[in-house]
Amino acid sequence: MDVPGHPDVPQHRADRSAVPADVRTAPARQLPRADPRLRDHGGAVLRLDDEGLLRHHPQGDRRGGPGGRPDADRHVLAADRAAGQAGPGGDRVLQLPHRLGRGGVRDAVHAVRPLHARRRHPHLRAGPAPRLGVDLRHGDHHHHPGGHRLHAGAAQPGLRADGRRHQVLTAAPSGRPDTPAGPRPSASASVVPPAPLRESMTQHVTDTVPTEAAAAASGRREWWRDAVIYQVYPRSFADGNGDGMGDLPGIRARLPYLRKLGVDAVWLSPFYASPQADAGYDVTDYRAVDPMFGTLTDADDLVREAHALGLRVIVDLVPNHCSDQHEWFKQALREGPGSPLRERFHFRPGKGANGELPPNDWESIFGGPAWTRVADGEWYLHLFAPEQPDFNWDHPAVHDEFRSILRFWLDLGIDGFRIDVAHGLVKAEGLPDIGHDEQVKLLGTQAVPYFDQDGVHEIYRSWRRILDEYTGERIAVAEAWTPTVERSALYLRPDELHQAFNFSYLTTGWNAADLREVIDRSLQAMNAVHAPATWVLSNHDVVRHSTRLAEGDPARGLRRARAATLLMLALPGSAYLYQGEELGLPE
Repeated sequence: MDVPGHPDVPQHRADRSAVPADVRTAPARQLPRADPRLRDHGGAVLRLDDEGLLRHHPQGDRRGGPGGRPDADRHVLAADRAAGQAGPGGDRVLQLPHRLGRGGVRDAVHAVRPLHARRRHPHLRAGPAPRLGVDLRHGDHHHHPGGHRLHAGAAQPGLRADGRRHQVLTAAPSGRPDTPAGPRPSASASVVPPAPLRESMTQHVTDTVPTEAAAAASGRREWWRDAVIYQVYPRSFADGNGDGMGDLPGIRARLPYLRKLGVDAVWLSPFYASPQADAGYDVTDYRAVDPMFGTLTDADDLVREAHALGLRVIVDLVPNHCSDQHEWFKQALREGPGSPLRERFHFRPGKGANGELPPNDWESIFGGPAWTRVADGEWYLHLFAPEQPDFNWDHPAVHDEFRSILRFWLDLGIDGFRIDVAHGLVKAEGLPDIGHDEQVKLLGTQAVPYFDQDGVHEIYRSWRRILDEYTGERIAVAEAWTPTVERSALYLRPDELHQAFNFSYLTTGWNAADLREVIDRSLQAMNAVHAPATWVLSNHDVVRHSTRLAEGDPARGLRRARAATLLMLALPGSAYLYQGEELGLPE
């Protein structure tokens, strides 16, 4: 029942219909107190940090590695055996949509903010809040057109005597951890069932998936139009070798959890070779896996096993910039001013009597000038860190290189790409001044000459043609911060990308009228280009919504986060979950 003036009731709700009973939350179950250091916070646990990674030692024992504690498993959220028990204070928990049959979560995820990651959108920062998590149950899910219905969960098996879960990998008949029984499909084909994720688990995964044209002819809806996609930050999701750092084998070991959770696809943040100046978004080799995360064979194994489980895999692509340790950039520095190799980037002479001033007034997203001067006196552009020089997308070699990169990963069996800074590849001709201080405040609200230029659309048309050459409905998702949802829709015209994150929705406050307005405008804009809306509340670049909505009260933030996630999953279109969001984790 809504209480007028209650802080958890969005303003101006008098004209809104009540939430249907089938999407209301279910009773919580109280957390067992396995560790006296975990203080009671209304059914939640404290201190969820990077040292609490899900860690799997090759011999099955959980052991501390560099940066980890031997007893870190005490901080893993554990499920109570009793079902349907109300938590302290009558708290309730969110039932995440479950697309793969009955049963609870096999293992609890311990998802955290990655170490050393820089915030790309400072205007979405929030003040510090206690690290508070909550135990959420996951129940049965049945596909419902236009939304994601939520159902009650089941009791959780597999707990130890102290209420915690065993963290050992079970060997499948193949002898490899968590490998499904039966033959392994080829990773070169995108292997995902067209219906079982939404209806039942009785059908078998096939070796091929119809193309979009065949899907349209058969009347089957393309999978990405209403998919739930789960973002994984590799370094902080699950540790497969006991070294204290998340990796690809760790992710592979947790794929059964994601399958049970009911998501349709997994989006992996960058795992490419990188000096890690910006948590992997500074790439030295787009065709190699950084050793901290594993090998190319590990990536191939992950894709194969995901497909065998009926999950698709989307990877991050970083086309706006590379690392200053990328071979192209090192060659450009060696060649000096005037070299054709420098034309792959934005090198310019400086202003001032001796070229001591930057070429224009652009500011880095991370603060300070967007230009760095090199020893020979020229400056190079970097919209992010100095270690991330921007590519010049007016140069044909850049186009050729990224078309080759796309094909490399598509041939491996990847199902799609999340395009980092999709709105930033093309800069306005002449790189004009902006004439405004604190430019970061303009981002996503006003036009700037280095973002959302019309020239980016021809790039994505060429990429769409490549994606359409492959079977299995391979997709591309734009991270495009635009001033309006109408501008975002331009990335989703039928010959361009498939999805674009709805950041207008993400940045809307806890106000019913405002939410209604942005939802209505979003659906109208996307319908105009025959594209699905793509809803998102949290990711690695912004403060988690349970903290953003808290206004200094973690319990309030948790309640609002549950409601916000329920609303998002009930909306028409696709939805993205950031790792740990199903647990209600705060910042």
